[in-house]
Amino acid sequence: MANLLGVSKAAVCKVMMTYTNHGRTSSAKRNSCRKPKLSERDRCTLNGIVSINHRITAAKVTAELNIHLEDRFNKKSDKIFTNLTSMAGL
Repeated sequence: MANLLGVSKAAVCKVMMTYTNHGRTSSAKRNSCRKPKLSERDRCTLNGIVSINHRITAAKVTAELNIHLEDRFNKKSDKIFTNLTSMAGL
């Protein structure tokens, strides 16, 4: 098998033993410490942008996603400001 794959016998043995003992060959802790950069809502927005035009460039996707994120931030900050001013009686 090692000759067919072009790898060493030790590598094949290690992968087979890992699979036999753990039922998988890759780590289950992939990316376990890092929080995701995009929220689920941002991921949906990104999918919507790409589904409209699947040939869009990465730079244009980034620019459009930033516009959506900025709009969402502005709406949220406006809502907070409105609530604070109404509570203060201004």
